[in-house]
Amino acid sequence: MFSHVNFDGLFSLFIFCIEILFILNLLYFANRNRTNLIGLAMLTVLACYQFIEFLICNQMIQSPTIAYFAFVDISFLPPFGLMLSLSLNNKLKKVHLLAFVPALTLLIYYAGMIETFKVVRCSFFYAMYHYPFGDLYGFIYYIPVILTLIIFTLGIKNNIDPEKIFFNKVLLTGYLLFVIPSIIAFIVYPEFWRMVESVMCKFAFLFACCVSYFILKNGRLRKEIKVVF
Repeated sequence: MFSHVNFDGLFSLFIFCIEILFILNLLYFANRNRTNLIGLAMLTVLACYQFIEFLICNQMIQSPTIAYFAFVDISFLPPFGLMLSLSLNNKLKKVHLLAFVPALTLLIYYAGMIETFKVVRCSFFYAMYHYPFGDLYGFIYYIPVILTLIIFTLGIKNNIDPEKIFFNKVLLTGYLLFVIPSIIAFIVYPEFWRMVESVMCKFAFLFACCVSYFILKNGRLRKEIKVVF
């Protein structure tokens, strides 16, 4: 009955739908302060990637251009994460926008070789890509992630505001929930780098839950949430 049904990419669509619901609810209920808006930007990046992966794997739109756009989208996640950690701990300055420069520089360089981007394999859970300079991309991708983990950790240690300490713990937990499984996967499966963006974004759904909770609690609600039992 289901022999001709393409299940590839459906998990991405499922996560996309949930993350869109998070975003819509937060836009309606949550306080729109600077830190929360950065968190919403991260959720938008994650949701957009899941939708692109659904198009790639389920709708079979597998041109080099759409594979490149998937990388463009997800490359903004680590810099936004760094901005989030700095803003939460009252350390964000205009100069920190330079954190976007390395990723932007590599993406502009990649724009001249879009034809080298290829979708190698699709499955229900992940997609595998071939792209140039994987090691360099990984280095640029993970540096902001490591810095973000350090800032959240310092925020827990150095803050005297119990609420700020709690928020740093929530977001640090969210980060660790998708970073640690990826590190383990790298150790166990060396070819993991070909699917790292895809798999990390699946684990990042747990991070999206933590960010959504943080945004809802950070600042006075714009609308009252009524719970009906």
